[in-house]
Amino acid sequence: MKSSSRSLVDPVSEKDIQNVLLSTGPIKAQELVANFKPRLQEKKDKDAFAEILKRISKIQKLNGSNYVVLKEGYK
Repeated sequence: MKSSSRSLVDPVSEKDIQNVLLSTGPIKAQELVANFKPRLQEKKDKDAFAEILKRISKIQKLNGSNYVVLKEGYK
C-alpha cells in the first residue's frame, strides 16, 4: 500500500454544504466553516468551498449578526 501525505478525506461538495444549511437554517459563517474544518486543510479545498458558498448561499442579517442562508433556488 502506498503512503501519502494527503489525507484520505473527500473534498466538500455542494450537496454537503446544502445539507448543513437545510438542517441548521441560518448559521454564522464561522460555525459553518467549523463543520467542514477537517476537510478544508488545502488551499484548493478552501477555494472550492468559497466558490460553492458564493453560488448557493447569501448573507442575511438577523438580530444584528450576519448569517449564511441558502439562496431560494437551492432550498
